[in-house]
This record gives sequence, C-alpha cells and structure tokens, in this order.
Amino acid sequence: MLRRLLTAACLLCSTASAEVTLGLSAAAGPGVAQGGAHASVRSDWRGGGAWRGTLGLEVWAPTTLTPWVRADVTYLRALPGNQYAGLGVGSGVLLSGEGTAGGVPLFVYSPLLGANVHGVYGVHVSGVNVEGLLRLGGLSGVGVRVDVPLR
Repeated sequence: MLRRLLTAACLLCSTASAEVTLGLSAAAGPGVAQGGAHASVRSDWRGGGAWRGTLGLEVWAPTTLTPWVRADVTYLRALPGNQYAGLGVGSGVLLSGEGTAGGVPLFVYSPLLGANVHGVYGVHVSGVNVEGLLRLGGLSGVGVRVDVPLR
C-alpha cells in the first residue's frame, strides 16, 4: 500500500499543472488529539476531478507528544461556487520506540492502526483552502485543515 501511495505522489509531482500547498491541521478522535503540518500536491484528472497526495508530520497528544508521519491520497470533485468534496485512503507510521505488550515496537503495526478511509469537504476562500475531514479506521476522528497554495 505504501508503494502505491508513493507512486501516486510521484505521478502527481510530475504533472506540470500540479498545485502544491502547505498547511496546518488539527484533529480529534476517541482519546486522541493530533495536530501538525503537511504538504500536498494536487493534479487535475481526465473527466473532471483531481487527485491529491498529502504527506504530513503530526504530533499525538495528550499522553505523550509522539510524532506521526501520515500519507493520504484523495480524489476531489468540484462543487458549485468555491467548494469541493472528496474521498480517499491513507495511513501512517508512528515514530516511537515504545513497545507493546508482545514486545513489538509501535511503529511496526502503526500503519495498520492508522489505515483509514476519509471524506473531505472544503472551501476555497481568499487564496486559502479550508477543509473539514472525517476519518474512519483504527484511529477515527474529525479534523480541520488549512492549506495555502504555493503555485
């Protein structure tokens, strides 16, 4: 799965008309809050819509401030006005040396824990993208993202 995500990200980056954004995000779910920064590459797709690859570095709270690297691929469609919506998949790796009860480090099974299907609703306002996000998976939650296009 990670190989497919990386391949999709490379394809997006190679597109001349790709939109590159930087942003901040915050999310909360049952017992976990997280926030961080991310970079995204968005490329138009034949027949309407666009693919977006996102790579982010987030921190988990409240127990420990554990870094989390997240990768997402999302298919987006334009809605009337400056709105858009999309569906995607993602996962990540928890950068922790902590072990589990079985002695396996958390980073080994964290991609399974972080695997998710997500929905996005966003609005483009004054040169900034503001999104609401719902993730369903091992770490379900709701979040908000703010992206600023670089080109």
